[in-house]
Amino acid sequence: MGEDLKFIDFHQLQIENKKHVKDIDDRNKKLLKLKLDSGKIVQKLNHLKKNLGEAIKEKDELERKLDDYQANLHRKKEDINKTAQVMNKVKK
Repeated sequence: MGEDLKFIDFHQLQIENKKHVKDIDDRNKKLLKLKLDSGKIVQKLNHLKKNLGEAIKEKDELERKLDDYQANLHRKKEDINKTAQVMNKVKK
């Protein structure tokens, strides 16, 4: 009877071991899929960061151009006002 119990215990352990091995394999497959998904997400994130950096540079350039345009416009308005004042003095 003692040997029968040992055989049954051993057989039960083999069955449990197979279940655990299958569970480990399933988890390893899930982990691999998650790693692949993570890699794809990191690549996309890096691409989006690059695009964001380029957009920020473009925004800065446009802001600089706008500031230059506004400063130029302000100078021209001042020139127009000075010219108008001179013309008024000449007319008087």
